[in-house]
Amino acid sequence: MRKSKLSIPTPSTPKIGELFTNNYFAVPNYQRNYAWQESEVSDFWDDLMDIVNGERDGHFFGQIVTYKNSNNNGKDIQEVIDGQQRLTTSLIFQSVLRNIATEIKNDNCNRITDDTQGKLLMIDFKSKQMIGPADERTLVLQKTADSEETDLRTFFNKLLDLRGEVNFRRDTMSEPMKNMVNAYNFLKRNVIDKLKKYDNIVDRINCLDKITAAFIERFYVVMLSTENKRDAFIIFETLNSRGRDLTASDIIKNHLMYAAKNELEAVDEKWKQIADVLKGDSKRLTRFIKTYWAARYKFVPEAKLYKSLSGQVIDKDDTLSFIDDLENLVILYDVLENPMANKRNSGFFKDKELMRLINVFRHLGVKLYYPIMLAMYRKKYSEQVMKQVLNMALRVFVRHRTIMNAGTNILEKGYAKVAEKIYTEELTTPDEINNYMRETLYRTNKEVQNAYATLNKELKTAGKMKWTVLYLLQEYYDYLEDSNGKIYQETFINDNYVPCHIKEDKIDAELVNYIGNYSLIEKKLAVKLTGAKSDEERANIFKQSALKYNQNIVEWLAKGWNDNKIDERQKQMAFAAINIW
Repeated sequence: MRKSKLSIPTPSTPKIGELFTNNYFAVPNYQRNYAWQESEVSDFWDDLMDIVNGERDGHFFGQIVTYKNSNNNGKDIQEVIDGQQRLTTSLIFQSVLRNIATEIKNDNCNRITDDTQGKLLMIDFKSKQMIGPADERTLVLQKTADSEETDLRTFFNKLLDLRGEVNFRRDTMSEPMKNMVNAYNFLKRNVIDKLKKYDNIVDRINCLDKITAAFIERFYVVMLSTENKRDAFIIFETLNSRGRDLTASDIIKNHLMYAAKNELEAVDEKWKQIADVLKGDSKRLTRFIKTYWAARYKFVPEAKLYKSLSGQVIDKDDTLSFIDDLENLVILYDVLENPMANKRNSGFFKDKELMRLINVFRHLGVKLYYPIMLAMYRKKYSEQVMKQVLNMALRVFVRHRTIMNAGTNILEKGYAKVAEKIYTEELTTPDEINNYMRETLYRTNKEVQNAYATLNKELKTAGKMKWTVLYLLQEYYDYLEDSNGKIYQETFINDNYVPCHIKEDKIDAELVNYIGNYSLIEKKLAVKLTGAKSDEERANIFKQSALKYNQNIVEWLAKGWNDNKIDERQKQMAFAAINIW
């Protein structure tokens, strides 16, 4: 059987403006329709803003794979095999820029100079050049229907010609049409919001001009155009379907090796040592770098870590500084993830209270605070200061998340901002750091008391849900008995005390898991408690406990334990909570 030979085209790397100026594209009917939703369009906008705000010089927009075809007029048409989402979004954005430029010009004809009017006219001209006239579009979408109302190609052309507000009937739109309109509205809204930051009309026009230039001149693509459709499909499949997915750390390593230049071997050796501490786990390595980056520069989601980092770590000196920081901090990171894993980790800090706080965070499954610890350690803060700051970070977490059950997004970004301010030395003393957290992240006493009044946690035998209940009770018992950490030692280290329900039968189902119905008790007594049939039996079991506060529960049980008692005790615990945390 004769094997067919794959012809590999020479890729071109045009700017997005050049791409449309020099090519005509057509999306064949067999390709999927426009599918980008807000998350993808938002990423597009964020990438553009990185350039506009001076954080990056350019952006790689992705690859375009085409099969070069010819129409009846002999004109080359690039049949799009991969990249139609990027191409479609690009022209939608161009129509947004053109329309905003037109609106500014019409609304401010008496307030703008010849120079700024020239910029608006140039934006209009560039957009027309990229989009093309109605009878010769630079991008022709697939025809999906004979009816103009339901045909995607016709709809797309109308959207590109649109000069006013979007007023298409949504009830007649297909999903791809809605996606296009949503993309248009999202981009227009964000451009306008960006311009509103300037009071002066000239500054707004200059900003619009800067946005246009950033997109047309700083967005790059790699275009692979074949003479054979089969080759185009093979290239597309190879680009999208082969090999394991790379983690961010894999891609970052490649960038560092390139940027290191003649220090490549030294950087590679340090990278291996760092990876060895993290057991060669590329996902842990990615999380470590993401944590460090949040402390050193800014918080970014993992999907944007490489882009943010590669824009800052550019040359050999940047790379050496970066890899040295990672090397100095990687053991600390391992300690934060596994504080009691071995002697090295458990003895990393001499201050026992600091290690206690780290261990509590670990049992609660909390990693959000890591950037703060990395920043403090990098700035050589004392263990005493670290302890003060970490104690506040834990109080913030318990109030915000454990008691109020609020989302972690605010804390993740908030802790990262604290770390950034420590790293840049905007905050230097424990009082400054803690006051900043109190002002920006601390939930009020009233909020905490109100939330605690109905706080309930399901009892589990393992995992962070178990440790959350255990921690809340341990702190409450420590607070009442003033045990100087003894109860923490018996719960978190020696595992001698466990949480349990005071009573389950004849209790409203909604109140069984209220914190007010929980107690802390010795393991051997907890087993007996599960078989108790009456309040009297339960009281006799609690009498045997070495915990002083459990004698109060004996008195509660003697009076009869019921829903009202749970509610009353929970209010007492809520009042204590604002003093504990």
